[in-house]
Amino acid sequence: MSDIKRVYSQPTFSSLKEGEEVIYLGKSKPLARYRKENGQIWVSYMTTNGDLFVEKEFNVQGTISQGGTGGGSGNPIVKGGLVEQTAGGVGVSTSGTTGAVSYNSGTPSVGTLGADKGGTGQDLSSGTGLIKVSSGTVSASTLVNADISGSAAIDAAKITAGVLPTAQHSAHVTDNLDANGLKTGRNIGDAVKGFTIFNSSQIAGSSDSNTVASDNIWQQTNTTPVIKVLFNYVHDDDNSTMKLRCLLRTSSGSSGDNVIAKLTIYDVSVGASLTTGSAPNVSSDKVTPVTISTNKTGYAATATSSDMDISSLTNGTMYKVAILLYNEGSSATSYLTGPAVTVNG
Repeated sequence: MSDIKRVYSQPTFSSLKEGEEVIYLGKSKPLARYRKENGQIWVSYMTTNGDLFVEKEFNVQGTISQGGTGGGSGNPIVKGGLVEQTAGGVGVSTSGTTGAVSYNSGTPSVGTLGADKGGTGQDLSSGTGLIKVSSGTVSASTLVNADISGSAAIDAAKITAGVLPTAQHSAHVTDNLDANGLKTGRNIGDAVKGFTIFNSSQIAGSSDSNTVASDNIWQQTNTTPVIKVLFNYVHDDDNSTMKLRCLLRTSSGSSGDNVIAKLTIYDVSVGASLTTGSAPNVSSDKVTPVTISTNKTGYAATATSSDMDISSLTNGTMYKVAILLYNEGSSATSYLTGPAVTVNG
């Protein structure tokens, strides 16, 4: 056998002769022995401390053990191509299997993870719905009434069927209704838009061929408001606004000669001796009045006031509602007919 010489450059296929062996110490690698045999380069690495250096793949036909004196006397790490449990592996082949790895008395298996291991113990891959546990058995299911705790808070929007018990009624109901109906101080709102408390009307006589006369027409040339219609009104807290509707016209269409109709409320004034009837206390308006104004010289569409706020009135108290008529200027005459007054809840 020829002597093995040391070379100082990386051996290659072309640098070696058939059967020639050399040793080479490469950068960041241990000392290596190279031999060209049968047209191939063969290499083995040497270490100074007993370590094993593998540059690429490491193929083992037998067992890799830790410790021992050889012959399989050490603790096995890899055996039969599998990492042993003592080395952190499962010790069995899981190739081609699907599921979780679980242990039973130290023996691993692959499949569904049992409930006692924190899993469901079921294959739910084709299931739909919620995961439900019944007597320790897990299944995919839908939520039913029996699954909901009596103390659970359910969003009202999610309740589409069934009847709620009385105790669960929405506060919007129980805060506004009691055994007597609508609670005091609550408004009916849109349930009743409004109703008429006064309207000018005519009734025909009882004889044959009697017919109704034309509606009354009130007129005024004074610039000072004069009461033309007066009626009693007993306030109810359910009523929040009042409104006047009527037909108006003026004899002059000039600017500054508008006809003005005024709706207001007064306290009732009664003489101490009760020998005179009730009258309005016109010294002050009980609420903020509303007015209607126009310079039309002919009755056109019904004139409508804005809402007069009556919410400050006292429940059950009688007041005097007044419709007043006056002219903006003294050179024209104002006319009013067909008044109607409505209240709204």
